[in-house]
Amino acid sequence: MTEQIRLLLDRGDDGDDEEALRLCEGELAQALGDADVLVLKSEALRNLDMYEEAVGAARQAVSARNGAAFTHLALGEALLDLHDGTDDPGVLAEAEQSLVAATERDAESWRSWYWLAEARYRRGDAQGALDVMPWVAQQSGFDPAYVSRAARLVADGARPRPLAERSGAGRHPDVCRLLGIALRAAGEHASAREELLFAQGFDPVSPELDYQLALTAFAAGDPSGALEHLLLISWLPAFYEVAELAAHARLALGQTADAARLMEDSLRRAREAQAYPDTLDRLERSVLALTEARQGSRAAERLPPVDLDPVRQTLLASIREPMFGLACRTFEDHCLEMGRLACARYEASGRSLDLAKFIARTARIYAHPDLAQATWESAEGQLGDVWGALEDGERLMVSGLLVLGAWLRNSEEFQGKDGRVLAAGAAALAAEAVRERAVPDELRARAEGLTDTVAAEPGPVPVHVAEGYLDEVLGRERAGGLVREVLAASQKVVGG
Repeated sequence: MTEQIRLLLDRGDDGDDEEALRLCEGELAQALGDADVLVLKSEALRNLDMYEEAVGAARQAVSARNGAAFTHLALGEALLDLHDGTDDPGVLAEAEQSLVAATERDAESWRSWYWLAEARYRRGDAQGALDVMPWVAQQSGFDPAYVSRAARLVADGARPRPLAERSGAGRHPDVCRLLGIALRAAGEHASAREELLFAQGFDPVSPELDYQLALTAFAAGDPSGALEHLLLISWLPAFYEVAELAAHARLALGQTADAARLMEDSLRRAREAQAYPDTLDRLERSVLALTEARQGSRAAERLPPVDLDPVRQTLLASIREPMFGLACRTFEDHCLEMGRLACARYEASGRSLDLAKFIARTARIYAHPDLAQATWESAEGQLGDVWGALEDGERLMVSGLLVLGAWLRNSEEFQGKDGRVLAAGAAALAAEAVRERAVPDELRARAEGLTDTVAAEPGPVPVHVAEGYLDEVLGRERAGGLVREVLAASQKVVGG
């Protein structure tokens, strides 16, 4: 019966809420104090603008199931609706208290956090709302309503806390990307850049972050800086927005002919990618305007502006990112370009071991789907019985290092050239394996020695040499390898 009630509430046609309420009353007559039905009853009453009655039903649900998050959430929602009609600060305070109780009972319930953010905002605490709302948007899969709410908080003057003061959820790369986009729309270009660069430190081979940094530079009046950020991702065939932004940057630098050529390239890419009709229309108008501008007219003034809308940019970013693994025409092109991006990012970091770690941890996200699947299965098979003893992040690193090795190995450009990023990633995995485990000093010294050896390599590290470092860490065919020895030793210590 609860499923039928839920269907009526979700459908919301005329008479559905009344029917849902009738069914709730019938169920409660048979099972007085059923918390699930009481929460549904409260929702039906709210939909019928019977807010005091909705609060009463939710209070009964809390009494029946005080330990459940969903009953406190229902009470918080009902109290917020009641507050809209009464403007009573006591009602708002109780709503916030109920929503805090909901988050304490289920910290992963993003709906509870969303309504807690709304309660804070209504109390005048926009900063407290912004502490939560970007994470809510990310957890919702970037639902436009929640993205828009987060962007509106920034537009209205709320600003994120300094990165060092945030929780782990508030420092997630996707959260920082959303904040960077919203801050850019608010004209806070330096803060936007800080958010995006921080995100890039944890998600180093994301083409999307390069693009958002380029947009930020362009919005700040730095077209040359925008072109620098676009350089490493200009190769992605389906990423037509890159060529479009490059055209705007070239035009801003007075290079009309180059701008026209790039806009034509963007239109070609968009057609191949079967972009939406309104996108094709915009690019066709842009090509026409720049073609006329090359002939000396002022048609470039009719060029559609660069889109900086924070909601659209956030949604487009979340749509584009999962598609980068399929962005190249051939598997070889994919390996070449992703390998090039990984190597360039590692070198630009000053050969940071931490960055090598995050390249390894995120590489599989941007791999071709077939490669992502194959390397995961290969990693699991290679480590065999110790695979389950690894932490989640370590498993991502192992499979990511196999992806990175495939990128370098399957591109002629890297044969005999520098594969140092792969060697550094292997050393980072070894360091990660011993960091939180009780292991003999000899194994810890070996892990530290591997880091020192990679750092001391005098020149380029050929790919086959880098793969030798990886073999030293992972072993071969379910045998050997520093990781296996560390896991075996730590189990002995823990087990006594």
